[in-house]
Amino acid sequence: MTNLEDFLKGQCTLARQSAITNVMNSQQKINTLVKKYILKLVGFFAEVEDNEAELDVNTQIKIVFTSLTKEFAGFRAACNLGNKVLTLNQLMKEL
Repeated sequence: MTNLEDFLKGQCTLARQSAITNVMNSQQKINTLVKKYILKLVGFFAEVEDNEAELDVNTQIKIVFTSLTKEFAGFRAACNLGNKVLTLNQLMKEL
């Protein structure tokens, strides 16, 4: 029975690592609609949480900002300069 338990723990760890890797390696592709891309990221964030890892809202927002294409640099700067505190939903609406 311990071999099965060890196997399942290993599978959970792999799933968690895979979910986090998906989030960290995600980059918006040129000509991809921003809302479609954000929804993809939200799916990755849900996958991370499903695998018992935690990403707080501020970390999620930072991931979104750093993974957007260069055409959003002005928007990113305006949010940073204005010290806007956004939720993920608010960010989606503003983009």
